[in-house]
Amino acid sequence: MKTRPARPSLDERQRYTIDEAIAHLRSSRKKTRPALPPLDERQRYTIDEAIAYLRSSRKTLFSDIKSGRLLTFKEGRRRFVPGTEIVRRSRIPADVAYGAGAA
Repeated sequence: MKTRPARPSLDERQRYTIDEAIAHLRSSRKKTRPALPPLDERQRYTIDEAIAYLRSSRKTLFSDIKSGRLLTFKEGRRRFVPGTEIVRRSRIPADVAYGAGAA
């Protein structure tokens, strides 16, 4: 008569799936941004490219455009952001960078 191999108890099976799920969640959190090519100030960039370079959300970018903090231009129906604007928006003000305002 053949004997069956011992089946793991329900707790052991649950633990395995829970441990697997935790490992999957931890690995999925490590999102890496794609490497962007060096920024050229003389080029124009699409909205999606500008979002990637500025590391901001679409909502924030359009809010900046609407308020005039980010200048853009349109060609036909497409909107572009000049490279100079991306460089200007990505610089940290000197007083913040060097702590001049700190007492």
